[in-house]
Amino acid sequence: MARKRIFRSLDRLFNKFAGLKESLPELVVVHNIVMTQTTSTDGTHIYYSKRFVDTLTDEELDGLMMHEIIHILKDHIYPGKRNLFAWNVACDFNSNSDVLSLGMKLPDGVLISDEFDGMDEKQIYRKIYPNLKKALNGIINRKLTS
Repeated sequence: MARKRIFRSLDRLFNKFAGLKESLPELVVVHNIVMTQTTSTDGTHIYYSKRFVDTLTDEELDGLMMHEIIHILKDHIYPGKRNLFAWNVACDFNSNSDVLSLGMKLPDGVLISDEFDGMDEKQIYRKIYPNLKKALNGIINRKLTS
């Protein structure tokens, strides 16, 4: 059921946004709870957790599929020499902002902040990475000394 819902969601998006399908590589949809507990993409696959997808309304699923498509279109997949976790967080803020600007709905709990309005993923990364690095180092140091 979740897989069919994802394909229906993608069809709705391709019908709503002319040229969207043609601007993407052929997408493979894969149920994979090892890769994700929600949804994710590597640029050619959309991975999903059936349990998570089953909790979403059609509107939320459409927003989430657009979120993954935006990651692909903006080449968010490859962080280069950046910290992978911080890059993913920055790209999620950026993609979610784009989804909302299209008037679409996202599930509760996604990364959204007015602080990053008008910023691209690289600008968001530069803003969050120093603080994230300090926070992560604090957590790691606490665990090492405990």
